[in-house]
Amino acid sequence: MVELDQFKVKIGNYEEPLSELKESLGLDMKQERIDQLEAQMEEPNFWDDVTSSQFVMKELKQLKSVVESYETLEAERDDILTMIEMGYEEDDDDEEEEKIIEPKKKKKEKKEKNKKGGKK
Repeated sequence: MVELDQFKVKIGNYEEPLSELKESLGLDMKQERIDQLEAQMEEPNFWDDVTSSQFVMKELKQLKSVVESYETLEAERDDILTMIEMGYEEDDDDEEEEKIIEPKKKKKEKKEKNKKGGKK
């Protein structure tokens, strides 16, 4: 459990740097630009000018690459936090199981001890 707490603290320490990274990369503006370019691509005459359409596609690809890289980092952090929470739940389940098994084990040991004591 202590290890999980340590991992959770370490991962939590990445919250602010990730937020700063998002801001410094201007991801909100990049996403807006992606939306604009995708809308532009849906226009009927977009593909008429090959040079212009290639330029737009290149820009779109570069923007998406940056945004997707950041989103991957965020998703991986969220996955790790989810696994930590699952670890807590598993730890809780183990404790509950011990509460059930331990009294049965003690009762069985006591019964066996009584049988051995009664035979002597």
